[in-house]
Amino acid sequence: MIRVKQIVIVGSFDDMRAAAPRIIRRGMIAMVRHWHSKFMPAHFRRGAARVYSYKRRGPTYARQKSRRGKLPLMWKGTTKAQARALFHVTGTATRVRGKFILPSYIRMGTTSRLIKGKHYVLPAVGQELTTIKAREKVVLVKQLRRRTLAALRGIRTRRTIKVG
Repeated sequence: MIRVKQIVIVGSFDDMRAAAPRIIRRGMIAMVRHWHSKFMPAHFRRGAARVYSYKRRGPTYARQKSRRGKLPLMWKGTTKAQARALFHVTGTATRVRGKFILPSYIRMGTTSRLIKGKHYVLPAVGQELTTIKAREKVVLVKQLRRRTLAALRGIRTRRTIKVG
């Protein structure tokens, strides 16, 4: 009969399970920050209206934009400057939210207005700004998975259970 004096468990499942919400939250926060630094600025580049499927603007707007040579989602540059500068990330293990303060004319939903006797449906510029394409999702999910697995593998607790 073999008698076991000591069993050592390295990286126990209980410790991983206890640390998982914190690790996932940190990974998701890093993912949102990555989107803000790498993918959000792409909304202000030439061709972004086509890539992100922005709603068609009226002929007056298009004419003024082409005359001024402005980029998509930009009029004076306030939107781009505020979206890049003021950013705060909060979250839990199941949900992470990035918040930035935008000018008052940026709406998350479509709105309608009566301007000089004409009825206009204004685009949801806020939704256009936060649109994520499929290839961007793939990159973000890969980054989250890589960070989470590396952090879980990094848990090295030693528990000693003495038997007999």
